Amino acid sequence: MADSIAIVYDVNRRETWNSINEEWVPLIKEVTKDLPDSARQKQIIVFGNKSDLLVDDEIEGEGEKLKTFIEHHDGILALVCSAMQLETIVVALDKAYIIAAYPVQTIFDLIEYEFTPAARRAFLRIFRMFDVDDDNLLNDEEISQFHHYCFQDTFSASEIQLMKRTLLHHSTPTSVYLQNNSVTFEGLLCLFREALNIDDYTVPWRALFMCNYDEQLHFETPLELQTVAELKDGQCFELSPEAVSFLLKLARHAYQENTRPIKLDSDSSSDLEECLTAEALRSIFATALEPGESHPWMDPPAYKNFWDAVQLNATEPDIPQSTIFSGWAHADANVSFVNWVNHWHLLATTDPALVQSLLHKLGYVFRANLGLQRSDGTVYSIFHRLHKKPAFSWRSMFYREVPHIPAPRRSVRICVLGDNRVGKSSFVWHLSGLIPPGIEADVEVGTDYPKPADTIVVGGCRQTTVRQSMIVAGTGATMAPAVNTAAMATAVTLAPHLTSPFFMSFSAIPVEHYHRWMTKGLVNCDLAVLMFECGNMESLEAALDMEQSLPLDLPRIFVGSKVDLIRPPRTSSSSLSPSSRMETPRSPNPSSLSSDLSREHNLLMEKITAYTQAEGLPRVTLVSTTEDGQGLAETFDVIRTVMVTPKNGIPLTNQQALRTKKQSLMENPRVILSTAVGLVSLSVLMVYYRKEVKDWMSSLISQTKSLLHWSAPSGLLGL
Repeated sequence: MADSIAIVYDVNRRETWNSINEEWVPLIKEVTKDLPDSARQKQIIVFGNKSDLLVDDEIEGEGEKLKTFIEHHDGILALVCSAMQLETIVVALDKAYIIAAYPVQTIFDLIEYEFTPAARRAFLRIFRMFDVDDDNLLNDEEISQFHHYCFQDTFSASEIQLMKRTLLHHSTPTSVYLQNNSVTFEGLLCLFREALNIDDYTVPWRALFMCNYDEQLHFETPLELQTVAELKDGQCFELSPEAVSFLLKLARHAYQENTRPIKLDSDSSSDLEECLTAEALRSIFATALEPGESHPWMDPPAYKNFWDAVQLNATEPDIPQSTIFSGWAHADANVSFVNWVNHWHLLATTDPALVQSLLHKLGYVFRANLGLQRSDGTVYSIFHRLHKKPAFSWRSMFYREVPHIPAPRRSVRICVLGDNRVGKSSFVWHLSGLIPPGIEADVEVGTDYPKPADTIVVGGCRQTTVRQSMIVAGTGATMAPAVNTAAMATAVTLAPHLTSPFFMSFSAIPVEHYHRWMTKGLVNCDLAVLMFECGNMESLEAALDMEQSLPLDLPRIFVGSKVDLIRPPRTSSSSLSPSSRMETPRSPNPSSLSSDLSREHNLLMEKITAYTQAEGLPRVTLVSTTEDGQGLAETFDVIRTVMVTPKNGIPLTNQQALRTKKQSLMENPRVILSTAVGLVSLSVLMVYYRKEVKDWMSSLISQTKSLLHWSAPSGLLGL
């Protein structure tokens, strides 16, 4: 398929000119009428040949005729040339080359005189790339960086001022090209449009080519962004603070530019809720991704992917995983700014390569990082390192490096374990602020969300702090201050090492994948929630068996589910009088259950309570996985308390075993004997070869100092 069409006529033969209007142009439009827009808008160039046979006045008149012809046929270029005298032939060939190499019809609709949707998406991403301060404007420095990167040229201050005067000249009340002395996105498009007006198609295309777009405006994510670096045991990927700032500013710009929702509990139409509507959410991705390109927000509330973290080898089958986005029940639901960030934090821990790729497509390019940062291990490993004395490092003798300090954590990963059908997945759904599938109604009307037993369910990425009130994911409400008193009392231990607010994500592990999770996924766990079913002794035995196989230093708590089968749902306190609230029953209601179930539940609670008290573990909490979510606030408070002080979640028996193991290692006769023999041998060798050792050490120190002085600026190391 041709990139452009050239029509040649003889300036001395009138019939050849008439054939252009009467035959060739109509024929071209007829042939291309059923083609797509990009193919239908082929660039047409009309050449008036044999201008050497005309006098100057005739050439000027021919030029005016072509100019009138162009005005009546949008998108057609025309010029006079002479093949014999080679007049304007070079210009004609250059024009044909530019049209073929920089196809204007791909980026600009010559009929509507507007940039194509694909071009707007590409230019918006380029705009975001250079908008480093994320203010939705390009200041002078950012414009200079854009010009230098795309055109390999400097942009002087006088040229920038001339550009701004041009934008002010073209600005209208409906099209603002300059704001706060900075260029808007529409202003950038105006500059590209002005280049097209003077037939300089290279300007917009050079910007596109330099930003890795091809001739069809397709953008391929670099291979290095489709994979992530390997992590050490216990490490995890987290969303970087710079990426959080970028995403929040994207949300605020989309909030400003789209329909803003009105708070349901407000009588004032000006009281707007700061959240993303479905329209705003689509605008964020529609301007950066191609139509139909998948992203995690396409099919709420669950994003279906695979648990790549537990891949043992290439022959192992993928484990399906559903990532539940907090507070987002269906495609038309509003997403609060808090939950918008929560979603990205959750994806960073479950699918970091996807987060890198999406951020790059949204324009997060010229930043300090790729949007991710690596943690320094699990929370409980940080807790143990805090109690170790700093060890002497021989490297400090030569390099004077600062001792490594664990970086503050932003996310906490919690795994929910237990037998099948105890409500692990429903527990995660509730913590995500959503009603689990199959309870009262589907999550989305007309849509069924099955919960296969072999699927890992990840969600509940809730934002919390060590303050008296904490944010409940998906709402603007806060829990009562009394709920968090216990957490505040213990916040002094790990609070400096958890960036506030930090994010808790929960993973429900099916029994079918428990052993595989123990092999590989356990290293990415900060806390184990062992769940059993109220009134089901077998489920408690299964939870206790799993608890025995956990590492000695992994914090854990016990949670009983389906308490609504034992205890009637609590009535809303707002609908009760003070006297009636005091008389609300808190003990099991045997009238609604068989006596056998009630008896088994009492025996079960006696057993687990005795065990947790003997081991010094947190109190057992009971939750309901029905719509009311009874007991979830209390359970979440216990989880947060253990996360702040992990030692509270380690059984006393395990703590004693860890101390004994450490002590036995130090008291092992073989270790002591080997150490003594090694020290004596080293002492003898140093005495015997004292001069050689001294010379060798002096040479090593001298060479190291010389190397550091050679590789570092003068005076930087102070050696």
